[in-house]
Amino acid sequence: VDVVLQACHAYNVESYKVGKHVEEAHGLPFLKVEIDYSDADIGQLRTRVEALFESI
Repeated sequence: VDVVLQACHAYNVESYKVGKHVEEAHGLPFLKVEIDYSDADIGQLRTRVEALFESI
């Protein structure tokens, strides 16, 4: 799981490379989560992380 803050474009680009490596080299699912310092999306984030764990 990689968390990227919306204002940090450098880490957003790096996240793509990390995700590609994790999936191709290790065969593991990868979840990139972009957040904006707010608690408004907690439910959606929880659902996405739970789905990732189920796929593992």
